[in-house]
Amino acid sequence: MAPSQQLLTDYNIDNAKLVLQNGIKEMEKKIADEKIMKYIYIAQGKLASLVGRVFSDEGRLSPNVLRGVLQQ
Repeated sequence: MAPSQQLLTDYNIDNAKLVLQNGIKEMEKKIADEKIMKYIYIAQGKLASLVGRVFSDEGRLSPNVLRGVLQQ
């Protein structure tokens, strides 16, 4: 192989490595973002559930339920 061809091959290999590394980093970031969003949705659901238990049907605070929620 001619020296210029070897340099081009080495350059292409290095470029391919960089592209793969960047792709891996991007996928790791996406996975982390998805996990964070999953936990946010779970937390939102739990918060909505707690709020629903704290307020009575008439929209007033229910002291007994509020005490129970705060003790959890």
